[in-house]
Amino acid sequence: MAYVFNPFTGNLDSYGPVLTGTGTVSAAADGTAALPGIAFASDTNTGIYRSGPDQLAISTNGTGRLFVDASGNVAIAQAPSNAASFTRSLNISASDASIALRGSSGGAYTEQGIFFAVDGTNYSHIYNDGVGQLIFRTGAGLSERLRITSDGKLGLGTSSPSYKLHVDGETFFNKVVSSATGDYTRVNAGAIFRGKSGRAVFIGTDNSSVSYVQVGNADIDPGTWPLAINPNGGNVGIGTTSPQTKLEVSDNSTTEIEVARFRTNGNTNNPMIRFLVDETANLRRIDATGSITGALAFNQGANERARIDSSGRLLVGTSTTYAVAGASRRLQVHGTNASDSALSITRWENANAAPRLVFGKSNGALGTFTAVADAEVLGQIEFAGANGTDLSNIGASISAFVDGTPFSGGDTTDLPGRLVFSTTADGASIPTERMRIRADGTTCIAGDFITGSTTTKAEIQSGSVSGKMIDRTTGAGQIYSSRNSTSSANHFVFYNPNGAVGTISTSASATAYNTSSDYRLKENVVALTGAIDRVNQLQVHRFNFIADPDKTVDGFLAHEAQAVVPECVTGTKDEVDADGNPVYQGIDQSKLVPLLTAALQEALAEIESLKARVTALEP
Repeated sequence: MAYVFNPFTGNLDSYGPVLTGTGTVSAAADGTAALPGIAFASDTNTGIYRSGPDQLAISTNGTGRLFVDASGNVAIAQAPSNAASFTRSLNISASDASIALRGSSGGAYTEQGIFFAVDGTNYSHIYNDGVGQLIFRTGAGLSERLRITSDGKLGLGTSSPSYKLHVDGETFFNKVVSSATGDYTRVNAGAIFRGKSGRAVFIGTDNSSVSYVQVGNADIDPGTWPLAINPNGGNVGIGTTSPQTKLEVSDNSTTEIEVARFRTNGNTNNPMIRFLVDETANLRRIDATGSITGALAFNQGANERARIDSSGRLLVGTSTTYAVAGASRRLQVHGTNASDSALSITRWENANAAPRLVFGKSNGALGTFTAVADAEVLGQIEFAGANGTDLSNIGASISAFVDGTPFSGGDTTDLPGRLVFSTTADGASIPTERMRIRADGTTCIAGDFITGSTTTKAEIQSGSVSGKMIDRTTGAGQIYSSRNSTSSANHFVFYNPNGAVGTISTSASATAYNTSSDYRLKENVVALTGAIDRVNQLQVHRFNFIADPDKTVDGFLAHEAQAVVPECVTGTKDEVDADGNPVYQGIDQSKLVPLLTAALQEALAEIESLKARVTALEP
């Protein structure tokens, strides 16, 4: 007998016996989901039925929906007898999802909490471990993935988080997807913090243990991540995943890129320093710019070592520019001692080559090579001194000029030049030319060099008379030393540590070759005797020099004269140098004059004696 509840009367319309003595309604049969023991008259496949021993179920449309077993467990959508692993206080299951809530131990998984399952194999589980921790597990083995401790620490990949957020493990993030080129799986570990429109910060490592920090779009190729840290060498790369130094900044652009910028107060109008690279122009640049024009200073500790001021001048040893020789120069080196105020150029090379200081001159604009012309200055060195007020006065200068027609005949290497040395005379304000070395090697000291000309290799001039060396027209060697007076004067004075030991002087019409002879320089003075005997020892010869075989002359052999008058000969007979080459002796025949004079005096005395004797014998 079945009973159907009549909602219109509030009674059970019986289709079988009704027992009312105890207030219990008893169905004639347990019923099924399709035909419940207690059903509605108008809907006989929806109602209450007995699904098993001590079990009660409710069905709709002929299918069991809610089940209560003998222990009070409740199952939704699936009977407990058909899902033994879901013996929970509340089981909810369907064909594609299920949930199970449990409050006590028992069954396949004893922890309290909520179970989610698609089928009987793949689960996920959230539970409280009984000490205030919330644990999240997934997978067939229900492996722990996340834990929130009782003191609020969140652990990913660890069951013992030490920090508010503690991430551990190697595979908790393993893929970045790019819509343009597909999936990239280089990442072993990492995390993305994503914001609006895919903008994100990524932190992770790749298969080679290179760490990355990406700021930008999370869905890009990891190979283009802008920041990489190599934990092995400690290198940091920005724009490159393979930094070769402690810090490497790279960019795929072939035009100018700004590598770094430092600005005060974050205001675009404030002064700043920019580091830029221009691959096209092979340029590396540091800019000091901003609304306030200022200097770029380089410090070592608290001491400034160099500065580029607002006018582009490079200052070393000072933060203030100074005008020297009438102008404030582009490069200035200032110091208070010899090393601080000096420039050193050194070349370290095992070759016949030297360091250089090079001056260049073009008649065109910057970067154009317009030819220079005759008499144009090519470069100049000036020496200035302070006068108590400034450093504008020049005491001397060395200048280089074009000395003739340059590049004549189309020869682009033809550039004749001369050097001019100038000094400032006492009482003058500018330097005057004192010496010139011309393009042909002629050296001129003093005199009129600007419009004058010379046929000699060297010229020394005082007043209107000049001295010359090596006459180019005749090939003869000449030294001209002159003065604009006929009074006696020395042209050459010879010195050694004892002082002046000889001179060459002129009078109005003669030249004297003088050696020191003052009595105050001498001692042990005695008369020279036996001169005739010594003169007779001098061997006088006729001979020619090997180099001049056609000319016979009278003279002495040096070593023979040396045996009689040693002071008239220099050198040693048969002397050779370290290479075996002969070192020839020389003779100063003027040193024979004292001996010849003494011999003549002795001869004259004998003549006078003989004359007296002859006179005495005459009748």
